[in-house]
Amino acid sequence: MDSKRIRLYLGLDNLVVDCMLQKKPGISAIQYRNQLKLYTSSGFLPTMVTQRFFETVYTQLECWYESKIQDAKRQAELRAQQDRAELLQRIRSLEEELEQLRMTNGSTDS
Repeated sequence: MDSKRIRLYLGLDNLVVDCMLQKKPGISAIQYRNQLKLYTSSGFLPTMVTQRFFETVYTQLECWYESKIQDAKRQAELRAQQDRAELLQRIRSLEEELEQLRMTNGSTDS
């Protein structure tokens, strides 16, 4: 079965929409060409391409959005770990300072 591949480049990062129009057995090349003209001029093919285009764009945006969510979660987790480490360090330094104050007060009380 012969087929003519119509490929439309939509100018978006290698986004290609392929539509297959199949030549039915027993029709002549002229009839096939007329069939192609009918598809392209009737609005059927452009509608099909437009629908496919928006489905593809939607899928790509959905993937992009999901990756952005994952990036934001990773960054928030990293910030939380850094904040926790800083707080623990601050607690240790305050405990050391408190211990020194206790030792200083203990030595002056005697």
